[in-house]
Amino acid sequence: MNKATILAAIGIASLALGTVGDSFAQSAVTPAPTASGRHFAANAKHDRDPRLVRAMRQENNALKNLEAADHDSQGHRAKAAELMRQAIAETKLAIKDDK
Repeated sequence: MNKATILAAIGIASLALGTVGDSFAQSAVTPAPTASGRHFAANAKHDRDPRLVRAMRQENNALKNLEAADHDSQGHRAKAAELMRQAIAETKLAIKDDK
């Protein structure tokens, strides 16, 4: 496995763990899923899935940290930033299609 793949895997794992940790912290206030599996608050319109919104925020923070890093680490930081931009674009599409 090359360094870029390892860095990308670490970044994705960090996002996943952050999202899992956030979902545990939010579990007391998350409404129960409906038959379709989506979460709705009582008597409210469907809002975007809060997990997708949280993931988007975490992805943006990760990208800012990558861009602020002092060293490029032989191009790996730049590659990780590009992969994060792709992840952000996919998450935006997921939020848009979450209806």
